[in-house]
Amino acid sequence: MQECFQNNNINFRFQNLQATMVGSYNNEIYLYDIKILCKGEPNISKECFVDCAKKALEDAEIWLSVNDPQIVTSSWQPNVQPSNPQWRKPQGDLIKCNVGMAWDNSSSFSGAGWITRNSQGSPLQLSRRGYPSSASKQEADLQSLYWAAESMSNMGQSNIIFETSSHEVREAFLKPHLFPDLGLLIQGILHLLSLIGSWSLEHVSAPRNIVAQAIADSVIQGSRSHSYISIGGLAWLRFILDQEMRNST
Repeated sequence: MQECFQNNNINFRFQNLQATMVGSYNNEIYLYDIKILCKGEPNISKECFVDCAKKALEDAEIWLSVNDPQIVTSSWQPNVQPSNPQWRKPQGDLIKCNVGMAWDNSSSFSGAGWITRNSQGSPLQLSRRGYPSSASKQEADLQSLYWAAESMSNMGQSNIIFETSSHEVREAFLKPHLFPDLGLLIQGILHLLSLIGSWSLEHVSAPRNIVAQAIADSVIQGSRSHSYISIGGLAWLRFILDQEMRNST
């Protein structure tokens, strides 16, 4: 947010924002201080203010979801709607890990996102991560899958169904001999998967991977380079998660 602000009582306002972030969270105080900070710069547009507010509230929500998952702090919804065919619940004790992948050709910046859900359709964990430099979309998409497999392995998860809608990942695994420059990355993914135990990797249509893709897209659209793993689902994804939970088979 700081690039949007000029020195007009900034330190005082950011102290307020920091205080709300680490415990005594209050929406009205939070948004008021953003507004005052924006008033300090006459050239700030309404769009910039809205974007700052969304980023600030989402970052606060991430902090709160890690420290107190019961608190819901935002009602913003992604601009996506479920459609048929749509996401399907895993069976029995299986865990489904959907992986989203995004890549900006102009900057080579890429975003990874994954979310796990159980047989009831309830979100368990989700994560996002940015990569500053990916030579191609294929490399970016494979890095995203690597991040998901590494996360599952580090958390000791098993019985995982990985789903992606990336044609680049599908081609890389079906015809690895065509991509010798990505061989080490592909082998790294396979090694991590072998540590998980029971797993499968499936290619699905985009409508069955909406949530994970929205998480990955948020990295690119918001230039969010920091990574995190959160318990449950973020509030801005709640609408689509609830709808997929109700409608999935």
